[in-house]
Amino acid sequence: MSKLVQMENKLMSRLQVIAKDMQQKLNMIRLFQQMLKRSPEDSYEKHEEFVANPLNAFALLRRLQQDWPKWLMYLKTQPEIEEMQQEMQKAPSEKDLQTAIKGLLRIERVYDLESSHMAKGLLLGKQYDSFLTSPDCEALADNLFNRTEYSRSTHWYRTAIRLYKKPYGKLYNRVLGLKRKGLNRKYAQAIVYDRKQFE
Repeated sequence: MSKLVQMENKLMSRLQVIAKDMQQKLNMIRLFQQMLKRSPEDSYEKHEEFVANPLNAFALLRRLQQDWPKWLMYLKTQPEIEEMQQEMQKAPSEKDLQTAIKGLLRIERVYDLESSHMAKGLLLGKQYDSFLTSPDCEALADNLFNRTEYSRSTHWYRTAIRLYKKPYGKLYNRVLGLKRKGLNRKYAQAIVYDRKQFE
């Protein structure tokens, strides 16, 4: 019987580890919900108004294309995952995301906007109730970098680094795999490549 007590003690110890992991996941979920700050019961008109703002539309497309699949992996122990995976079949494609990125970068160029202002939701002197996150800015920077627009990409990488802060930094790292060191490396690389263009 003493061996059974030892076995149960091991199981209880394992259970504590699982409970701690689940609590951390719950904390990450709550952070993500807080970051989105939108009610799923919003009316259709509010949805239309929300996506009419190009910052909101881009961020929504990027999250559905890049973040939500990572969330499904992060939450893989939950029974609701299968239903969510079926729902993800309807998510925007990579092509949709690239179209949104190009559209937002076109707005930036045409209106000569600053990346830091756009990230705060400030467009042409008017403050909108929207913002971009660090992963949003990284996606824009990556697109510019891949198109060899290194100078413009540095502004977006710098903005992504500034937005990479508590409490969301932990969420970006653990769930999305976006590390601050990686952002710093990309930023430095963009600066180096930009200088090489003018040598």
